[in-house]
Amino acid sequence: MAALRQNCPLRRVLARTVRNTPGGMVFHVLNRGVGRQPLFGKHDDFEAFEEIVPETLDKCAMRNCADCLMPNHWRSGGH
Repeated sequence: MAALRQNCPLRRVLARTVRNTPGGMVFHVLNRGVGRQPLFGKHDDFEAFEEIVPETLDKCAMRNCADCLMPNHWRSGGH
């Protein structure tokens, strides 16, 4: 699992170094717009995000259990 995370293409753009975490844990991940500004301006933006998530999960060793998209932020839970 750690080797897969090391090879994740998103690793280059992450703000933190990859953490060594025990398997089987569930993580809460979120991203908010600055000053509560919208992340998604129109319906097509939501659809584009929903298309990118499975592509990313195919490239990185993660399992998405749930997600929630709102105009000014998104949340996801997975391991």
